[in-house]
Amino acid sequence: MTEHLVLADSDPDATNTAHRRDRGTPHPATGTTVTDGVLHAELEPLSWNMTRLTNQLH
Repeated sequence: MTEHLVLADSDPDATNTAHRRDRGTPHPATGTTVTDGVLHAELEPLSWNMTRLTNQLH
């Protein structure tokens, strides 16, 4: 697992504003793993997720 980023907010209409410029900013997710070729992740409600995986052929 190289990277897992998440963009989430409990408000489905949330947007960035002049007063809250970072409300819609992706942040690293925790607890995401790959075991025996299977990706395991707990996804936040109302979220967009981006995972980057590295192919490790031996």
